[in-house]
Amino acid sequence: MIAPVRHAPLKLRDVRWIFRLLAEIRRLGDDPNQWRPLMVRELVRFFRAELVVSSEIYVSPTTQNGVWEVYDLGWGTGADGQTWRIESVTQETDPSVFDVMIRDQVPTLDRRVSIQPLHPIHQGTTFILSNQPLPHLLAIDQIGVHRGGQSQPFTPSDHRLLRLLHAELGRFWRKDVLDQTTDPARTLAPRLRQTLELLVQGLSEKQIAFRLEISPHTVHNYVKALHQRFRVSSRGELIAAARQAENQFVPRLSRPDRPD
Repeated sequence: MIAPVRHAPLKLRDVRWIFRLLAEIRRLGDDPNQWRPLMVRELVRFFRAELVVSSEIYVSPTTQNGVWEVYDLGWGTGADGQTWRIESVTQETDPSVFDVMIRDQVPTLDRRVSIQPLHPIHQGTTFILSNQPLPHLLAIDQIGVHRGGQSQPFTPSDHRLLRLLHAELGRFWRKDVLDQTTDPARTLAPRLRQTLELLVQGLSEKQIAFRLEISPHTVHNYVKALHQRFRVSSRGELIAAARQAENQFVPRLSRPDRPD
């Protein structure tokens, strides 16, 4: 069932905050073990929540008829800001919450919708559940935001803001985007990444050596390694390639290699 879009006024400052968070997610890096903890901590503060969970849920048929294997991978946090890793594999005989995705009934054009859970959760007043369908990965990306029963209820605007954030994240994970996105900096070692960032800022090799407290010879070797990684032969080409890769960057899913 596709949830109707509830019209509610949004404050400009809240919308700006959502897009600042998206920018911070992209700046931080593509590793989900970095950007997801950041996101859940920020959402706890923004929504004054007691619990936020963000995870990818993958469903695979097993050799047993009617039995599905469910992977749940993500991060959660509480009001104290402490994060924890979510990683579980279970078998389900009737994963009803995934029915719409599995039956491929998700509209392909309108990605600004959420899928309702099988049963309403506290009427959406103390728990918001947003699901972003990823049918090409046989998966759902999920964000849950919870407040205690004695807290101020969530408003329709709160629901829309969470949907806005999730819909914008969902744009990064469309099949055509995933197919076209390449990022040579994705697997750079920390020192190589730092060197690249300082080169893009305009620092010389000597300045980088001073900043990182390493020898100029070591920096020169790092630069040569970056040239090889980006397949360029000059500093100008390296900076241009790095900026292009940054523009193409998307926050990576934990299991982007799931079969279509």
